[in-house]
Amino acid sequence: MGAPLNIAITYASEKGSDINGAEADANFHALVAAIQTLATMGSGTGIAAIEIDPNTQIATFVDTNNVVLGAFTLPSRPVRPAGVWAAAVKYAAGDVVRISASATVPLGLVALATKIFTSDAKDAAVDLASGAMMPLVYDGAPFATQRGTYSDTYTYAVGDVVFYPATATYYRLMQPTPAASKPDRPILAADGTVSVPWTPVSVPGYRAIRIRADGLPAAGAVVCREMMDRFGTFGANMVPANAPGSGPSPILRAKTAAKALCYFTVKLNGTSIGLLAFAANSAVAGFTTTGGKTIQVNLGDVLEIFAPATQDATLADVLGFLNLTVY
Repeated sequence: MGAPLNIAITYASEKGSDINGAEADANFHALVAAIQTLATMGSGTGIAAIEIDPNTQIATFVDTNNVVLGAFTLPSRPVRPAGVWAAAVKYAAGDVVRISASATVPLGLVALATKIFTSDAKDAAVDLASGAMMPLVYDGAPFATQRGTYSDTYTYAVGDVVFYPATATYYRLMQPTPAASKPDRPILAADGTVSVPWTPVSVPGYRAIRIRADGLPAAGAVVCREMMDRFGTFGANMVPANAPGSGPSPILRAKTAAKALCYFTVKLNGTSIGLLAFAANSAVAGFTTTGGKTIQVNLGDVLEIFAPATQDATLADVLGFLNLTVY
């Protein structure tokens, strides 16, 4: 059995930092010299196998005597755009995907695969939690996690975004801070230094979704159809989310009141998300969302509002708007 070759390789793990270009070049020269040496050893010894770990990108050379000749870290795999995240798909280290919203993943999150893995069967949040994917940016901005309305009892992490009712403003945590530190106030440390861990992100705005039906609305007629041009939220039962910074409450009125109870149906991408109801003898509608919950709207979603499936005998000339909170 031949003895291992002495190959002078610079390892990032031993150096304690990434290797530079000159060191990588020297590593290649050392490998070439080792291969040339093997080529002159005769038929008795040669390279039998090169084993590459796809996750660490380390290549291990083994000769015909089953002796490990040495290991070498290959250049990093380039980043590769891999489109929109999909369930049960095999991704490789360096793949970059865009994740649509889920219960725990912010809208428009872009993430990087850190290794070879098969994505979760249902939710990208599982891949993020396991470390298989690393968050990069959130719709072009530094990664942030939406945490809703600020609470003194919650321990926030760097990157968390909260709505602070006292100033009707969103804040993002930029550095670790003690619990119950108000977003609009600086922190005074024991040594007398002052820090401002929270920074304003944006004041919420709103977009009015217009509704109009002249005369008696035909049964099931479309009274509004729009493709969404931004991300946003319909508040629970259509009440604006995080008021007062996000505009007025919705209004829907008719010149002539309904004879009987009737409903306008709100659909998002073909699925019902709420009802606009006129009670009997009423000219003003009430609003509900499915399950009384908030509704997330994505870029490119199609919102439609349909007149009652059965035409009311008197309800006429309907006009109003819904309020979409946008960020």
